[in-house]
Amino acid sequence: MFLKNLKLTLITLLFFTMSAHAARVTQAKNNKVMIDLEGESASPQQNVILMNAQNKKVAIGQILQVKNGKAVATITKGKSAGNETVRLAGGAASNGSQDVVAGRSTDQGHAFVRKDARRISGVLNFMNNSMAVLVNDGANPPINETVAMAGTTFGLTGIIDWPLYKKLSFRGTLGYEPFKATGTARRRSCANISSTECSADITYISGGGYARYDFYQSQLLFWGALGADAKFPMAKSTTALSPDDIQLTTTFGLATGIDYFIDHKFFVPASLEYQMFMKSATVDANIIMVRIGFGMAL
Repeated sequence: MFLKNLKLTLITLLFFTMSAHAARVTQAKNNKVMIDLEGESASPQQNVILMNAQNKKVAIGQILQVKNGKAVATITKGKSAGNETVRLAGGAASNGSQDVVAGRSTDQGHAFVRKDARRISGVLNFMNNSMAVLVNDGANPPINETVAMAGTTFGLTGIIDWPLYKKLSFRGTLGYEPFKATGTARRRSCANISSTECSADITYISGGGYARYDFYQSQLLFWGALGADAKFPMAKSTTALSPDDIQLTTTFGLATGIDYFIDHKFFVPASLEYQMFMKSATVDANIIMVRIGFGMAL
């Protein structure tokens, strides 16, 4: 009888000792939980199981970040009340995880990114502008020629990437994107038939919408996008075109780029983009744009 009672006492003490030192949820908010690891070892991408007071599984999740004996995890199934015991699984989730693309501990100098996060960035644009304009010398009958014009400008654009479904997201842009190009005609066909020097200098405010697809997701996101921009001319000066013809216009864009994540929050975006203006009977124009900047995951 004594041995039986001793055995029961030891089991009870062992149970309470293990419970006292088990990892535990201390806070739950917006599908994220804060975990006090109680000395246990954990790493990003590691799976966790949340158990209630009745030792029943109520949720599963995945660790996003580990620091100073605490961890932040996202709930992938179920719901947390904020006081569960946490069981740490043996390894990281598979590449098909819903919430984390790639990650290793930031304490080790590596980065990870949540693919469910909205991302904002500001970029500097280097733009190579091209335009072909059909002009004439005003003679009777007029002699037509096509003048090739080119130039470079710099601009600034703000970008938001809003996840929609798995690797697909909506990209919105709003920016200052000036267009400037010059060329020389063979005849006096520009500046009201008074000069061979042809030019177009237009300051656009541009707003765009793109469908973005992430081809490769890790610390380095590789993506492609297709969409369109509406360009409103804030200022214009031209000898090759009629100023009245320069109005709100649309460009169609094709882009590809990378987002390099410094850590789970900050990244460096870089992209190459081709924008084609709607073609008319007299004007054909396009922009090749290189963007680079700095961004933050929300």
